[in-house]
Amino acid sequence: MPIPAKTLYLIAYDIPSQKRRTRLANRLEDFGVRVQKSVFECELTADLLRELRRCITSLIDDTEDNVRIYSLCGECAGHVDSLGTAHFLEGDPDLVAVP
Repeated sequence: MPIPAKTLYLIAYDIPSQKRRTRLANRLEDFGVRVQKSVFECELTADLLRELRRCITSLIDDTEDNVRIYSLCGECAGHVDSLGTAHFLEGDPDLVAVP
């Protein structure tokens, strides 16, 4: 059985409610790695992306909150550039995380 293909997604959010923001951040940790306070990198299959979208939809207020999901092609994901305090994640020199 073939392994499902994964794509790197960048999830960024702007949520004014502390409660909703915390809930979303905690849930996003189940899908990927926090790289900034309101930015996550998630390597997902199509099925996991659908699950993540359902999860986000259930947690946000679509009249106040803004969540963006950017897909990065394989070539783009290999050219992540980080400046400042970020450090590389174990096992993948192209992905970075903020300590």
